[in-house]
Amino acid sequence: MKTIIVSPIGEPGAGKSTFSMWLAHYLKVNGINTEFVPEVIKYESYDSEDIKRVISGKFDFRLLTRQHAMTKPLVGKVEVIVNDGALPPFFYYSLLRVDPMRLPALRERLDQYLMEQQPAEHRYVTVKREHEYESVGRRQNEEESIRLRHDLLETLDKEFEIQPLLLGSWDERRDYADRLIEEVMEHRMKNKMRRSLHL
Repeated sequence: MKTIIVSPIGEPGAGKSTFSMWLAHYLKVNGINTEFVPEVIKYESYDSEDIKRVISGKFDFRLLTRQHAMTKPLVGKVEVIVNDGALPPFFYYSLLRVDPMRLPALRERLDQYLMEQQPAEHRYVTVKREHEYESVGRRQNEEESIRLRHDLLETLDKEFEIQPLLLGSWDERRDYADRLIEEVMEHRMKNKMRRSLHL
């Protein structure tokens, strides 16, 4: 089974989790075999002691491992994985806080995990924030959030050649989801035809 992994990339407060949960639900109710994978770091950050370790960078390898561990077993089993915790941003945030000597090992680990998720097809999207920034429960203010968005996208483009598809209004997001459904259904029909030819 072909698996597409859709991962949102964007600044804090952009609405990545809201979009991810909506997309997973939308695909499911439209007949697509879909699983939602939550963002590990979000749940680590609810504990005050964990926050210190997250900010220090000591959790990077463990977070990468846990995010990958939730995603990898689904490859080939479901048609779409909506991964709220995209792996490349872990690398970006590590650039901001870890000892540069650790970065080659981190990059190697990330490349290893992306290889292990093959033959899944990774797709990255970024959502445009259409609401006022809500700072409650976040470590950044609005100005920092906007700055992080620009720097994040620029760094991922430079380091990984990742240029996420920008989705603006909810009409655009629905159109994206509908096109994804159409693509998966088309692939499903091709597989059925192949199987019938081999019978």
